[in-house]
Amino acid sequence: MSNNSYFVYIPYSKKFNKFYIDQTPNVERRILQHNVSEENTSTSKYRPWILKLALKVSDRSTAMKIEKYIKGRKSKIYINKLIAEEKLQNKLIKKFSSAG
Repeated sequence: MSNNSYFVYIPYSKKFNKFYIDQTPNVERRILQHNVSEENTSTSKYRPWILKLALKVSDRSTAMKIEKYIKGRKSKIYINKLIAEEKLQNKLIKKFSSAG
């Protein structure tokens, strides 16, 4: 994939049993920001965040579509299934990829 690759990432707060879904070109940087940023953000009160899934896609548009789809499901059951099943991850990427 090109340098324009993006990730849909899902960190988890065990302390609050909460998932967060977002997209970024740099997962490591974003997880670090969620965990150590001094700013008061929507995620800061749920620290620490542990990365559970990062789906690599070819561009931001695809990442945004997948992010919206996952958020629209409003289901921890679906998120846990997505994290556990590579086949479901690949199906989701294919469904929303620009080429697919």
